Amino acid sequence: MGIKRTVADVATRLQIPASLFPSKRSPCRRFHAYGVGLPRSGTHSIDGMLSNYRSAHEPAAAVSTHQIMLHESGCRSDAHFGRFLNLRDRFLNLEFEASHFLVYACKLLPRLFPQAKFIFTIRDPLSWILSERNQNRSTLRSNGLWREYELFRYDGTKPWDRQKTINNDIFTVEQYIIYWKFHCSSVLDSIPRDQLLIVPTRKIDTMLGEITDFVEIPVSSIQRSNAHRSNKQKSYSQEKDCVDERVVKDSCQAFIESRLSEFADDLL
Repeated sequence: MGIKRTVADVATRLQIPASLFPSKRSPCRRFHAYGVGLPRSGTHSIDGMLSNYRSAHEPAAAVSTHQIMLHESGCRSDAHFGRFLNLRDRFLNLEFEASHFLVYACKLLPRLFPQAKFIFTIRDPLSWILSERNQNRSTLRSNGLWREYELFRYDGTKPWDRQKTINNDIFTVEQYIIYWKFHCSSVLDSIPRDQLLIVPTRKIDTMLGEITDFVEIPVSSIQRSNAHRSNKQKSYSQEKDCVDERVVKDSCQAFIESRLSEFADDLL
């Protein structure tokens, strides 16, 4: 079914908050940037730091992830998906959006918005797997939107695919490693280097000047207290018993040294 173009329909489908409805939104952007980092990598923190601007964390998630799954499954063309992204941008009209699921739009976003900047928060694979597994346990219990998307992301299961056995458990370490590499490669291969800033999770609070310079805003305008607001150190003792640190390092070391050598000290 095609995307209807009426204001009411698009606004409803994109779950637009009243504060962002076209009649109330500001017509101009002071800057335009996306946070396309890994989930559990600090996207929430970057959004919080930029809360003095029109910033949002994972807005319109339900319709966006659904369109992503349709596109990735071959049910939507690049042209159709591009129209969706344009409409989504038009009605959200954000200055900064942090949404890890937009990794699947990285090939199209720089073409659609050539002036946009992209911030890629990246977390070392071991602590990322521990954090993501812990989060996945919560979504497994809720069995809602994010569980549906995680099944697609890690297991390849589509919501409309009734023939495939549904995974009712946490995903394997290998599945997490495959996705970690996929996400990194998708960003690195799709975003022009002059539009991309790579920020290791552990350096978010020490790279505030670089982040603000990159999006061309004064450093005084950011909310410093929100750095790492959702990335507090946790022990993840339950997860550590299930994840072999050596396996993770051996599986990721060559990739990091070849694709992210500048950040090897932060990722290994």
